[in-house]
Amino acid sequence: AAGAANTDRMGGWRDGFKEFCPIPADKERILDGADRTDPALEQVTNLLGALPGNRIIVVAINEDGILGAIGAANTLGRQTDLYYGGQGTDPSIWKDVACNPNYIASVAYFPELYGELLIPNMVKALQGETIPEEIFTEHVVVNKDNIRDIYPETPAC
Repeated sequence: AAGAANTDRMGGWRDGFKEFCPIPADKERILDGADRTDPALEQVTNLLGALPGNRIIVVAINEDGILGAIGAANTLGRQTDLYYGGQGTDPSIWKDVACNPNYIASVAYFPELYGELLIPNMVKALQGETIPEEIFTEHVVVNKDNIRDIYPETPAC
């Protein structure tokens, strides 16, 4: 399931670009394995070296990839050249979402709510009660304007 879910998540980014900002095939760069901070740092550092002066949109399947890209931009003094969109909105990225002017948005999945949603339904199922066929958390697009409402413990800038 993770393979299909991951393909769908990244496919959603690509579909959005195709619809709203068509990118010629020769301009798109897909960094395989950049879903962890260290590989993303290395790969984005190499990419930035090959694309001097270009403004770049970076999207990732998780915040680890974004943190690697931010690290590469910081190391090379390219902070104003990269723009970010992430997934997960885990605590490691909150300050960047709130304070980095180039961090556009992240999608929060709220895994911290899974237990609150699932455990009561599991208990109901064990008691023979009917439960919904599908139980979802509501995903939210988080940006600098709403992060402190959603995550009040976001660090100060």
